Amino acid sequence: MKGLFMDGKEFKAEKPWKNETEHLTECLIAFITLEKKDNTKKVNAMVTEIHEICDEYEVERIMLIPFAHLSNNLLNHKDARKLLNEMEDILRDKFHLLVSEFGVEKGLMMELNIGPNNVKFRSI
Repeated sequence: MKGLFMDGKEFKAEKPWKNETEHLTECLIAFITLEKKDNTKKVNAMVTEIHEICDEYEVERIMLIPFAHLSNNLLNHKDARKLLNEMEDILRDKFHLLVSEFGVEKGLMMELNIGPNNVKFRSI
């Protein structure tokens, strides 16, 4: 499992097929890639990392984005969806969470807060 995390000042994702836009401000932008051999234990480890990063960035909102582009060793769609749902359920207990749709093209606009360590990468 891999994650690319950004200290977001603003995030927007256009979904033209629904004529909708997802929007969050002052949030953790989390691009998550689920790989073969990922499991519930790895989900829990990544959630721990996400909690620590949110504490560091002092945010209570998360934009969670399934993102296949961090690996060539992707988990199949069905199992990836299951693990992502597990991650969502855990994160919703503490954070305001928006989850981008799985496997759908979308337009993205991101503005990051300026500062050291405003982008982080984790591999579990």
